[in-house]
Amino acid sequence: MSGSQAQDAQTTPRPSVVVRPRSAPDLEVRLDTDLEVVHTTPPGEPPTPEKSPRGYPFRYIHLFPATLALSLILTGAVNAPGSADEPVRTRAEALAARTVQPEATLKMLGHPAPTATRLIGASEDGIAVWQASAEGSDSPPVVYTGALTGPDGSMKLTERPGAGVPTRDGSLVRLSVAGGLLTWYELGGGRRGNTYPQENRLDLATGEDVTKSDARSLAVREKPRGGEATTPYTQLGPDGKIAAGGAGKWLQFGDRAGRIVRYRGRWVLEHRTSGIKKVVRVVLPKGVTAGSGLDMVSDRFYTAASGRHPAVVLIQGRSVTKIAQIPPARYPLTSWALSAGALHYTDRSAARPQAAAVYGNLLDAEPDPIALGTKTRLRQLAGFPSKSTSAVPISYSAGRGVLQNPGTATQWQLIDQGRTTAVVAQRFVQVPGQGRARVTDVEPLVSGAYTLVAGQVFRPDGELVWTEPAAAALGGDDDLFGPDIVYSVPEGGTDESGADLAGVWSVNADRPLPVRLDTSKCPKAPQVAIWAGTAAWTSCDGGRISVQNLRTGQIRDVDTGLGLIIGSDPQPITGLTLRENVLAWRDGEALSLIDLSAPGSTPVVLPGATTRFALDGNLVAREVRGVFGSEVLLQRLPFAVDLRPRLIAPAAPLGFTPDGDGKYDLWQPQFDVTRPIRDATLRIVGPAGRVVRTIKVTAPDGSRTISDGSLRGVVWDGRSGGGTRLAQGQYTWELTARAVDGAGTLISPTEPTRARGTIELTRQAR
Repeated sequence: MSGSQAQDAQTTPRPSVVVRPRSAPDLEVRLDTDLEVVHTTPPGEPPTPEKSPRGYPFRYIHLFPATLALSLILTGAVNAPGSADEPVRTRAEALAARTVQPEATLKMLGHPAPTATRLIGASEDGIAVWQASAEGSDSPPVVYTGALTGPDGSMKLTERPGAGVPTRDGSLVRLSVAGGLLTWYELGGGRRGNTYPQENRLDLATGEDVTKSDARSLAVREKPRGGEATTPYTQLGPDGKIAAGGAGKWLQFGDRAGRIVRYRGRWVLEHRTSGIKKVVRVVLPKGVTAGSGLDMVSDRFYTAASGRHPAVVLIQGRSVTKIAQIPPARYPLTSWALSAGALHYTDRSAARPQAAAVYGNLLDAEPDPIALGTKTRLRQLAGFPSKSTSAVPISYSAGRGVLQNPGTATQWQLIDQGRTTAVVAQRFVQVPGQGRARVTDVEPLVSGAYTLVAGQVFRPDGELVWTEPAAAALGGDDDLFGPDIVYSVPEGGTDESGADLAGVWSVNADRPLPVRLDTSKCPKAPQVAIWAGTAAWTSCDGGRISVQNLRTGQIRDVDTGLGLIIGSDPQPITGLTLRENVLAWRDGEALSLIDLSAPGSTPVVLPGATTRFALDGNLVAREVRGVFGSEVLLQRLPFAVDLRPRLIAPAAPLGFTPDGDGKYDLWQPQFDVTRPIRDATLRIVGPAGRVVRTIKVTAPDGSRTISDGSLRGVVWDGRSGGGTRLAQGQYTWELTARAVDGAGTLISPTEPTRARGTIELTRQAR
């Protein structure tokens, strides 16, 4: 550089940019090329940098740091200078900053599943067993290993996650036991796709990965390229299942040989000694077949029994002993619904194909730990959309439910206290320019006595009471709480007359006068949710959720905060859910929760990738995707919530005529409550304000505890407590109860007050 050029560089002002961050509009920030931040209060006119001389594009590269810093501030990815908050630059950091660990967790398991089990190998140091995954599970097979612990050969097996699992899709895996090691080979590594083997090693006793240690493996005597091996091994196919072949062949163990074959209708072990023609046959226990694997240590044979009660079997001479039980594989939960302190779920334990067994499991009312109470299997079966689909549509509310009918994807069973009350069908709608089309629904909803399927609202007897516009049923989202419904319509959605319907709507199915809550025209319909007089919906870009009190009209905007973090693509908002003072949604696979009872609350995130979830009270059930498959966790919310029981809605006629003509002589209401309750009492109040009749509500077994939140069997004949016929007029009913867990008294469907309503008693002339 010449002297004149050096002097010009010293006197020429460096380029700078002046910005006013959105997070601090009163603050002006000047950024220079060295990312120096200078505060001014307020500054004068910013200096105008001289224009750079014309030249090649690389001359402008010195402006990149300032441009990047400016974009970070304007997008909110970096907090304004002087902010007390920690800067957030990536989505991962934003998630980590919001993530909280649940206070209590219970892993949910389905019922034991019959699975194939195979002995990998045995030695004086220990044993290894391979177990297939349950039908419908996305988890890989499991390997158990253990060392001999008892003089009788008994042992304890431990699951070794990741053992025998290929690191590349479609790579073959060979498993064997050699000395104190479990070894497995992956083929297909190396250059040009050759078959050079990659060996992995695991200590049988401790489960320690010793692949990179100096431990010598005896398994090198195997021939990974094919041919006979000097020790038995288990070969798996690319799908992770045991490769067929070799059944009935004699396996040589020194001077002894053995095989498992079918003999006179039974599975037997045949073994013999070299030089002796006599063959010894030993009958094997149930679950042992030719595919169970076989190995020998000293004079002891080992194999494995498959089925619902897998085990390791020892054969010594003619003696057969099960020396170790293997934890049974479990069916995965295919769907679940949390409601009124109970978990309803389905799994593939039903014998019928394309059908799922349905179970109800009460939850322990104690605050910690989470525990399951009484379990009941329902008489109904839920249908699968197809044999390969793991998700089963199921929804429950107190004692009511809706299940897809087995064998058909277009019919739905309405359930009440374990019995089917009606079967309803999905609807056909007229699609402009396309003719008639059936509305399919993979998320049926039930809330008290109201069921929402394919945009139709049904009562428990199957009566259709209200129908959504076709534009909402086909391309929108919906939710309900009792008779109150919220639904959304995407941009371009119209009614039969062509009127624009885009936006978010609310309606009461008993008094259908829809009200538009939001007029935004979103290409994709907003997600919506409703609970006890409060509705919520997402903005078009998913960056904001509006929560509105439908009684007062007051709106609170919740910033989702994760979708537009710099350095990551925006994530879709799905699964929007409202419960008692709780709002939840999935941002991609991040489950976010916010406590709506606190005005200044911000969302928190539960750890792990959540693929599905359901809320009830202070609990969340969610499917979490992990390295070795998915699991369903039942967890407590990370903040306190109001657990007072709330009446969802009464299902009762508005009046009756107790005149003895056999028609409408009795008033028989049904009530559904959000929590288990006790000491439920219905009081009838006369026109003068005096209680004229008191009815104690009991469960079907006569107990005063209503564990599923469904009140049935209530009858009023129009008489007082003393048996006197009451005069006609308008009476008031009032329902009181207390939460089983002591959380408080019953409140109304929409307000924190007593649950009450009116009845018109009419006595017609005979």
